[in-house]
Amino acid sequence: MYRPSYRNREELPSPAVKKEKRAIYSDPSNTRRIMAEIKKEFPQLDAGSEKNLIAIFSFLQDEDAVGGFTLENVRVAVAALSYPEEKLERVPLPSPPPPPPPAPTEPEEVLRPGQLSIHATRQELEKASPAQIRDYLKRLRAHQK
Repeated sequence: MYRPSYRNREELPSPAVKKEKRAIYSDPSNTRRIMAEIKKEFPQLDAGSEKNLIAIFSFLQDEDAVGGFTLENVRVAVAALSYPEEKLERVPLPSPPPPPPPAPTEPEEVLRPGQLSIHATRQELEKASPAQIRDYLKRLRAHQK
């Protein structure tokens, strides 16, 4: 006589138990607010793309996200959908602005013999003649205007 036990029982494939998934809901204003925050954190992500929104909502539903469409859950979804294979649409970052033109340098001072530089030191000014001082002050005032 044959007695069934755990050692000799036939393995019957059990039907897969389908777990009901949560429905993920979010009103449009909440979705816009969260996607704006995500755009700040991931500037290359095309936050307005319908494909990205569908992928994020599908991920949250497939993973049975507790809390639904929250900022933390969307962060996790973006990270998961970005690695190891990119599944989200991205936009290229704008190129950086061109460097500003170099600041104009002041023209090199051309001195005649006996003139003092407008950058003269105190010792040079003390040794200068009254005519050199007058010329120096005249050129210094013109330079400051």
